[in-house]
Amino acid sequence: MTIEKRKIPWTKIKTDFIKNNLSYRDLQKKYGVSLYSIGQRGKKENWVELRADYHNKTFTKAIQKAQEKQSEKMAEEMILADQAAAAIIRLANSILQDPKQFNRHIVKLRTGYGKGNFDERLIEEEFDTVDTRRLKDLAAGLEAATRLSRTIKGILDEEAKQRLQIEREKLEIARKSAGIGNEDEEESGIIEIPAMAEPDEDAIELGILDMDVPQGGPGRKGQWLK
Repeated sequence: MTIEKRKIPWTKIKTDFIKNNLSYRDLQKKYGVSLYSIGQRGKKENWVELRADYHNKTFTKAIQKAQEKQSEKMAEEMILADQAAAAIIRLANSILQDPKQFNRHIVKLRTGYGKGNFDERLIEEEFDTVDTRRLKDLAAGLEAATRLSRTIKGILDEEAKQRLQIEREKLEIARKSAGIGNEDEEESGIIEIPAMAEPDEDAIELGILDMDVPQGGPGRKGQWLK
């Protein structure tokens, strides 16, 4: 009677050692193969070196994946910051299209006399006096937004710019797929922004508001200087 030789699943044993980090003794218990045979096979095929190489590559891939996720997150944040800066610049420029914008003031109007016998309401009136505080706030906002936009563009290397463009395209596709437009944004603003071409932030020359020199006609202070 011939005794059939048992076939040892060396491929599975090798895989368990390399990928699943099982020891030789664990493999002996699991597959019923002697430690000597496993040791000889492992030495011949360099299992120890293969396992070290496998785990090093796995660790490297994990690090790369984490870095990619971090890069995507940073790209998304920079896209939002860039869009916010562009929106502020567009808003500031649209405000400047109205020459009377800073001559309109909110005034409290009271009618009637006596305790509890009067009525108060706020109305908008136009005066010769320029609201220099609003001018100063607008100048500061425009300067900050333009600086932010230029900074974002300046710190990006070519590879980062490409990733940023890819993420921007993904975001635009996602917005279109979700049916998100600009209607809600336009309806929610207090000041109606007229349609205008996309500003070139890099070409914008910032105006400087001189708050100490009266300019612009009788009764007006403050002027955009070029």
